[in-house]
Amino acid sequence: MNVWLRYMASILLSVALIAGALPQAGRSVAEAAGAVVQNGGFETVQSASGYWQGSQPAYWTHWVPAGSPQLAVDTSVYYEGARSLRISAEAAARGDVLQTVEVVPGETYLLSGWIKTEALQSALPNGGAFIRTQYLNSANVKISDGPASAPVKGTTGWTEQTLQLVIPANVTRVKIELFYESATGTAWFDAVSISGGGSQPPVDPSLFGALREKRLQQLTGNAYYNSADADMNAAVGAMASRVSNSGGSGFWDTMNKQSVRSFLWSDLSSTTESAHVTGAYGRLRDMALAYATSGSPLNGNPVLLQDLLSALDWMYAKRYNETVSPYKNWWDWEIGSPQHLNDIAVLLYGSLSSEQLGNFNRAIDRFVPDPARRTVQPSLVETGANLADKVFVVALRGATGQSATKLAQAKNALSPVFRYVTQGDGFYRDGSFVQHGYIAYTGSYGTVLIDRLGDLFDLLHQSPWMPDDPEAGNVYRWIEDSFEPLMYKGAMMDMVRGRAISRELSTDHTTGRGAIRSMLRLAQSAPAAEGVRIKSVLKNWLQQDTSFDNYYVGLSVYDIARLKQLLNDPGVLPEQEASRNKVFAAMDRVVHARPGFAAGVSMSSSRIASYEYGNGENKKPWHTGNGVIFLYNNDLKQFSDGYWATVDMLRLPGITTDYATAPLTDWKYYFSSKPWAGGATLAGLYGAAGMELDMENSSLTGKKSWFFFDNEIVAIGTGITGGDGRPVETIVENRKVQSGGQALTVNGTVQPVQPGWNAQWSDVTWAHLSGDGKGDIGYYFPRPAVLQGKRESRTGTWSAVNSGGSSASVTREYTSLAFPHGANPNIGHYSYVLLPNADAAATQSYSESPDITVLSNGTSVQSVREHTLGLTAINYWASAVVDGIAARGPASAVVKETDSELVIAVSDPTQRQASISMELSRAGWTLDSSDPGITVQQVSTSIKLTVNVAGAKGRTFTVRFTK
Repeated sequence: MNVWLRYMASILLSVALIAGALPQAGRSVAEAAGAVVQNGGFETVQSASGYWQGSQPAYWTHWVPAGSPQLAVDTSVYYEGARSLRISAEAAARGDVLQTVEVVPGETYLLSGWIKTEALQSALPNGGAFIRTQYLNSANVKISDGPASAPVKGTTGWTEQTLQLVIPANVTRVKIELFYESATGTAWFDAVSISGGGSQPPVDPSLFGALREKRLQQLTGNAYYNSADADMNAAVGAMASRVSNSGGSGFWDTMNKQSVRSFLWSDLSSTTESAHVTGAYGRLRDMALAYATSGSPLNGNPVLLQDLLSALDWMYAKRYNETVSPYKNWWDWEIGSPQHLNDIAVLLYGSLSSEQLGNFNRAIDRFVPDPARRTVQPSLVETGANLADKVFVVALRGATGQSATKLAQAKNALSPVFRYVTQGDGFYRDGSFVQHGYIAYTGSYGTVLIDRLGDLFDLLHQSPWMPDDPEAGNVYRWIEDSFEPLMYKGAMMDMVRGRAISRELSTDHTTGRGAIRSMLRLAQSAPAAEGVRIKSVLKNWLQQDTSFDNYYVGLSVYDIARLKQLLNDPGVLPEQEASRNKVFAAMDRVVHARPGFAAGVSMSSSRIASYEYGNGENKKPWHTGNGVIFLYNNDLKQFSDGYWATVDMLRLPGITTDYATAPLTDWKYYFSSKPWAGGATLAGLYGAAGMELDMENSSLTGKKSWFFFDNEIVAIGTGITGGDGRPVETIVENRKVQSGGQALTVNGTVQPVQPGWNAQWSDVTWAHLSGDGKGDIGYYFPRPAVLQGKRESRTGTWSAVNSGGSSASVTREYTSLAFPHGANPNIGHYSYVLLPNADAAATQSYSESPDITVLSNGTSVQSVREHTLGLTAINYWASAVVDGIAARGPASAVVKETDSELVIAVSDPTQRQASISMELSRAGWTLDSSDPGITVQQVSTSIKLTVNVAGAKGRTFTVRFTK
């Protein structure tokens, strides 16, 4: 019988024993273990005192730190029995009804209660109604905060709140608090109970050892190390050099090794900067890695080991232990430092004493007792990458401390990560990923989350603690729906990287490489067919990404081995480049791709902020959410190689700009006052998108649309008004070009390739920018246009966009094309067509016989027809009719019409309407199929239909007719 079967058998045996030896009627297993909530249904009452109205529940006391909440036993509203606890207030108040129960140290309990609310409001993010806990010793002295449930607000039905309590060794009591936090309105509590507390079945110690060995391989790659592999040797050499080198600048070289010392490194000596704690552990981790890695010149070095052990004991005694009060940044205490400490414990496990392991794990338990809660703010529920990071901390602490309880806690706490969300942080069913409430962040926090999940799944695969939540499989859906559309030839699109675009060492390709590493780890634990599909996609990106001088520089031995194994696996065929059109309605982004290019449009609205600034990062962000077009082709370094340090951030491609800026405040989000942003997609191949422009710190407004066909992207705008006297432009292109090459041609005239010229042309019908073999771009202008063009050499610094960046000068050349609208335009307009990969001859030919016609560029409706595909794409800003296709109210639509088929795809980009009504002056069609939510009222004379878009979050609905 293998280890896993023995483990399951022991669980079944325990269940059987419990079933045969239950306590007498009326007693629970929890009570037998010494924990019971008295009067958890509030059925027993006694005389009232203090803030109570009428009677008060027996065994419960109260605490009112602010305001005048009304406390009562309610006989008209209850979840079970005949009574509940009610807390209400007309003016903001804080109230707490509490009870202390006895618990057994080291045991695990499940605390449960039900909450119902009515018009409950709070100005605080952590305000509302919730259950929280405190851990006490036998003298009723608080040891630490326990877990707390998420605050409930608004008007809700009865919802269950559950908390897992893992009782620390020095805790014998738990204070249960039914909390009413800084709120008005009414909250009810009922059916509060505690269960569990029984001993867990024994676990084979080899299971913990298997987890430690997996993590050891993730860190060192020892089992995969090939001394003949130059890339692996380079990775090991670089790692060892950080620790010790001939120049004496390594971490071990510079460490203070005195027996009496007040710091380990002079530049990390602060006792008020939490980053110095994480920084010190990070250096010690590198030292431990050099000691434990095969091929390292420091592998097994006894002097290094002794210095490491001494330094670790000093850190425990002086910086990170169960008695230290956290300061500065919570992240260092709850994620950064414990992650490093766990890795050190794995790397040095055989050399650490049981006392040292116990010390380190007690420190981790102090700062991460519950991964689902922010320890310094227990009412705050962790989400996304932060939750996954803390789960990883607890899981590895379980492995090093041989604690099945901690591993079970980690496994159970991870479940919320897998859920799709409908608001706030997390993954949405349309593929969007939002973090910090309002920012499109797939390429930053999303990649961090998938990276940690990759580590976790790789670690826990085939162990008893592998997540078995029914929704855990969503992780593999995210790869397909959320990440793949945003990756191009191994690069993660910058429009979903937020502040990270301003980081000098973080590019679209390094971010993409990190995502590939994470996805490959996930593929190892995926169902077989899904794993093969993921590997096929990854192999294509690996083969296509030639942006690195050496792809493996900066990677670990483990990842080098896995990536090379994939590339050399003849059983995995690289997936072909995709053709797709995808609207990420929940984060105001659109992607359109064909073999050889991909384009993304970055928008904002009253739902999604236009940018994020914080920690001195992203210091010129004002226009990054105002309709930037990111065009990717074989110029793989277009948006890396100094782009964000040198590009004119007030003239990004695709935007309509008046050069307005605004003061930047940490974590202050700018929202448009306009809800119209999004679009519709037909068959996942063609699409319409748009946004109503509402500039920050400016009166500039306008309506911008993009229509996506095959190799054409049509951009039109109208209603461009305002600008407060500043000149207004729509930027057709502002592309980084190679010095001495990539000529711009306008109406057949080639412009100089030297920088320094600025020109204006009239009656322009076409233009072309040479890619010099890396992807040409053609431009067609449906209406002969006045254009401004220039080629310039721009010098900037990374420190100008990120306070942590270098102040060294970076110079790059740019070629730009723009529509000059003048100062204070009144209903200015523009129209142009991007033709990715079209050479000059093809662009001129297209201009002479275009495949598209702009049907309308008005303030009520914008529409384009693509004749060869039979497509009409429409954005309705208000009720309007175009080409016999009418919509009542705002909508985005794509209509495909052939001799035998009529397909209509429609969405509500405002995400505010209940329904959209459409009428098409088309006859002779028969309904073939339609998505749920579409009602077809008639097909004779004309087609009339209604789409129920309530709660659809911008999703596209499709209906098909045939003849």
